[in-house]
Amino acid sequence: MPAYLVFVATCFGLVIGSFLNVVIYRLPNGQSVVHPPSHCPSCGASVRAFDNVPVLAWLWLRGKCRDCNSGISARYPAIEALTGAITLHEELSAWRERKIGKHPYVILDARYEKVRHGGIVIDNQDQRFMLAICIH
Repeated sequence: MPAYLVFVATCFGLVIGSFLNVVIYRLPNGQSVVHPPSHCPSCGASVRAFDNVPVLAWLWLRGKCRDCNSGISARYPAIEALTGAITLHEELSAWRERKIGKHPYVILDARYEKVRHGGIVIDNQDQRFMLAICIH
C-alpha cells in the first residue's frame, strides 16, 4: 500500500475518532453534537482550531486546557488513536485482499464489491451503509 494511502487512512480514522469523542461525551448529557463548538468542560473556553488536531494537540498541550490548565482525560487521544489504528488495519486488509490497482478506493468495509464513486453508498443486498472515498 502506498505511503500516501497509509497517511490518508490513518488521518481519516483519527478524525472519526475525534468525532466519536464528541458523541461519547455529549449524547449522554443530552447535548447537541453540532453546537456549541468544542470547549473545555472545566472553564468553557472554546478549543482553538490548532488545538483540535487529533492526538497531537493533546500531546503538545500536555493533556491540559490551554486556558485554565485543567487536565484533559487521556481517553480522548486513546479513542482517536484506536480508531485510527482500526481504520488503517481495515484499509491494509482491503488492499491485500483486492490487490487494488492505479486508482484505489479507500473503503471502510473490505467486503464491498460495487463501489464506483466516492460518497455514501448503500448496499441493498446486505442493508449496510458504507463510506467510500475515491483517490485518484
